[in-house]
Amino acid sequence: MDFVNRDIEDYAYDHSQVEDDLLWRLELETYDQLEIPQMLTGRIEGRLLKMLAGLVDARRIVEVGTFGGYSAISMAEALPEDGYLITCEMDPVAIKFAKRFFSESPYGSKIILKEGPALDT
Repeated sequence: MDFVNRDIEDYAYDHSQVEDDLLWRLELETYDQLEIPQMLTGRIEGRLLKMLAGLVDARRIVEVGTFGGYSAISMAEALPEDGYLITCEMDPVAIKFAKRFFSESPYGSKIILKEGPALDT
């Protein structure tokens, strides 16, 4: 089921900032290694989240549900040097996957991954 007209989605994709190689690889490996890869944030949404975090001059961000880590890395790009993002995830497979990409990202030091239900972490 498509929620957005394909022409509109194609236009947004063609006119959004290109993601870096790490996020591109994260997307490819998500489809290869994780269940329900359609949960991936992806380029359009990731660039939007980065832009919104920058527009509000975010210093702290809380994310409920990490999945592969795409959105966390995208938002962390917009954080100032002393900013941080806390993300919560329950799925051990997603946690392991996201941690690998966080460790490779130049913004990974700004990301704090809490393991377990969001209300408990």
